[in-house]
Amino acid sequence: MAKVRKKPRQEPVKIDEFLGVNLDPDGETGLKLGEASYMRNFRVTRNYNLKKRPGQTNIVNRLRKPIRGMWYGKIKGSYHFLFACYGRIYRGMNTSTIIGTLKDNVTTFFAYNDKVYILNGYEYYSWDGTTFEIVKGYIPTITITTKPDGGGKLFEQKNLLTDWVKQSFSGDGSTKKFKLVGKNIQSDKVVATVDGVEKTESTSFTVNRTFGEVTFNTAPSALPDNVVIRYKMKATSDRQQIVKCKYAMCYGGSNDTRVHLWGNSKLRNRRIYSDLEDGQPSAEYFPVNGYTEIGSSQYDITDIVLQYDRQIIFTNGGTYYSYYTTTNGNASFPVYPLNTSIGNKPFNGVQVIQNNPVSVYDGVYEWISSNVRDERNANHISKRIQPSLDKMDLTKAITFDYEKESEYWLCIGSIAYIWNYRNDTWYVFDSIPAICLIAIDGVLYFGTSDGRIVKLDKDSRNDNGKAINCIWEMGFSDFGIETYTKFVNKIWVSIKPNIRTSASISFRTDSKSSKSSIASKAYYSLSTFVHANFAHWSFNTNYSPQPQDIKLKAKKFVYFKLIITNNAIDETLTLLSINIKARIGGESK
Repeated sequence: MAKVRKKPRQEPVKIDEFLGVNLDPDGETGLKLGEASYMRNFRVTRNYNLKKRPGQTNIVNRLRKPIRGMWYGKIKGSYHFLFACYGRIYRGMNTSTIIGTLKDNVTTFFAYNDKVYILNGYEYYSWDGTTFEIVKGYIPTITITTKPDGGGKLFEQKNLLTDWVKQSFSGDGSTKKFKLVGKNIQSDKVVATVDGVEKTESTSFTVNRTFGEVTFNTAPSALPDNVVIRYKMKATSDRQQIVKCKYAMCYGGSNDTRVHLWGNSKLRNRRIYSDLEDGQPSAEYFPVNGYTEIGSSQYDITDIVLQYDRQIIFTNGGTYYSYYTTTNGNASFPVYPLNTSIGNKPFNGVQVIQNNPVSVYDGVYEWISSNVRDERNANHISKRIQPSLDKMDLTKAITFDYEKESEYWLCIGSIAYIWNYRNDTWYVFDSIPAICLIAIDGVLYFGTSDGRIVKLDKDSRNDNGKAINCIWEMGFSDFGIETYTKFVNKIWVSIKPNIRTSASISFRTDSKSSKSSIASKAYYSLSTFVHANFAHWSFNTNYSPQPQDIKLKAKKFVYFKLIITNNAIDETLTLLSINIKARIGGESK
């Protein structure tokens, strides 16, 4: 008697959690349900729904040269937005005014002591809300209680920013000639103060610049530190160590009492740090010995960030850590290696995400503290997008932490690879030509190479009038039964109601691999005249999502993938769930 083989029963497949993109190098058939093999311009929400990304609106659209840097913050009680472009510093966004000029180059802004400081690899500037100027630098007192014939107690180191120094002498009531530390001093006028009264060169004293001697007409009285002489030492190139730096961060252990600089192409592995000016934190005093060489000189320091009370220093050859300590009352920052094989490639490319640095090397790494003090674990977090990153020049990556959306952005060219660290998903936006990014009051802006500042605008449904093309493709699925053919005649799609929304739905199978089927479309628009589309007019006012059944004709396949798109210029789309019911056919061959 012949036996009738019972076909296996196939339950409907439901996707109600979208898990971002996974470019698995082993192929699409191993993806988790909800993972996409290809995904563009969809964001994964907090609840694992798919949402079409916001549109773009140009805020600045006239400069035609690269935006070199942006800053927003508070100076002297007022908030300001600054940006650099084409050798100019502009203030304001909708209406911009020029506050200063400088060389056209990558520009870093940082606020310190109620000023904005500006580095661009050529000069060092400051702006206090009114005056834009070159930072001249604090003039240190290098010796105190100095006898007229020299010596004295070393007090402060020379400032790298300037050749000007001061010496404090104690007069003896009879000596007129006072010997300076420096010889061959520069021709700038020497300034002297005796018993609090300023004296004029050539009137009250003369100067022998070759031997570094100041001779008063009248011998100063015998009092401690009653003679202060300010002069410009023999010319040095010390200032170039500072002005050729491009990057900065503030760190002093548990506070921000020091400014740390790096990015000097002539001093690739040098970190330079500031000291106190008259006992107060300063961004204008960098002592000549206030630096550390990090690792080998063949590697660049690419970024320095803070993790708890430690500095994490990244080079393009490895990673180090440093901390604040004092020796005999002097600050120091000793350095120790963390990882000699993984570092960070792009300059200024490390973001601190939930207290963990995230760097870009051959992929994206999150640095997590271990239970052993001063050890860090580099966790490779970009495996799901690694095939794409392998094709990119990661030295050109631009990164940003968009905290409002819990998103880590990695931009190369016009592509933004985004890690949502709240739900641990990756997704990809295109048509994002960002070369610098900033968030102001939770809104993301980016600068472009053609001189635009662009707002990622939640109220916009297009990119400055161009459609946003969003695509989601599931991985090929065999519905858990690889040995049988299947048929899909219908699916159910649930989308969030909105003023204008729709989803174009198509599929691809192993038997129809050359092209997708003709797309069907699901609409769930609400009754309103805002963004009205009379071709798909609806009197629906119910904001509750309703599943819609879509007819498909997918026949005799083993593997199936669903494709959902929306490229309508004034539409949004939030996809909540998909249900696919497959009917089992015969055994596959």
